Amino acid sequence: MKHLLILMALLPSLIFAYAEKTVVSIINVEVSKKISSSAGAEIEELLNAFLSVNDELLVVERKKLEDLLKEQASSEAGFMDEESRVKVQKLYGVKYFISAKLFSVGSKMYLTTNVIDVETSEKKTFMVKTSARGDYSDLAEQSGEKLLLAIDDLSSKQKVVKLEDPRDILKAKFKGQELPTVAIFIEEQHVAQAVIDPAAQTELMDIMKQAGFVVKEYKSSIKSDLFEDGIKEIKADLKDVDIIILGEGISQFALRRGELISCKARLEIKALQKNNEKVLAIKSLTSSGVDVSEAIAGKEALQNCANNLAVKFISEMMETWKEK
Repeated sequence: MKHLLILMALLPSLIFAYAEKTVVSIINVEVSKKISSSAGAEIEELLNAFLSVNDELLVVERKKLEDLLKEQASSEAGFMDEESRVKVQKLYGVKYFISAKLFSVGSKMYLTTNVIDVETSEKKTFMVKTSARGDYSDLAEQSGEKLLLAIDDLSSKQKVVKLEDPRDILKAKFKGQELPTVAIFIEEQHVAQAVIDPAAQTELMDIMKQAGFVVKEYKSSIKSDLFEDGIKEIKADLKDVDIIILGEGISQFALRRGELISCKARLEIKALQKNNEKVLAIKSLTSSGVDVSEAIAGKEALQNCANNLAVKFISEMMETWKEK
């Protein structure tokens, strides 16, 4: 509790600082067996020092970041997907992770460095070398200069590429058009645990409502084979419905890292024209989610599936529906 109170007191100043600068963190420096194990810590310290003097960067040391994440995890804050972009950017403003590997060949030493964009997973890799064994300062300085160029390049690309919410894309695409009334039913399950609320169904309903569709939550007592059998045996009032969307979603535990749990999920959905069960669109997608709770991680993975396939699925559905 004491640590959590300290974290809560620090967060406002951290968030303010992050808003002003580009936040980076060196998460790992690997050293080959031929080199002293202390070299990794020295390289990390030198790189931290080099980057820290840049007025446009804020360097979060790995130990501090790990402490923050541990406290945040114990407070039930989640991470994002395991593919493997975490919610560090949203939680603390960290935009770039840096890792490096130090090794020697003959009389020369090499340092390879990776810069990873937390939001997009784009990676830049480069190598520097020195002929003086044990002179880590020269390697760190060379790598530091290239790091600044790599971060600047990634930042310029990030300003151009903006990831849009599917709600905004679809709302603009179908503005002013006559849209069908849809009913959605997605059967979801998490292996080894019961799913309380349908995450993928809720997400898809919200996306379509925001886009201007009239959406009805589809109630049915039939669970098994619903996706394959279509709508003939479903007990529900379809009087004002033009299209029914059926789906199956499943999530499962993937792995655990410390206090964080990742789950994988797969979602399959199809849109059927009510009067003749013509398949208007069909899509499937696999995604993942990470949280301190397995149930929440599974639901987040299913929600990500629905979010990521919504634009293509709904656009295809509408194109086919207009052909009737």
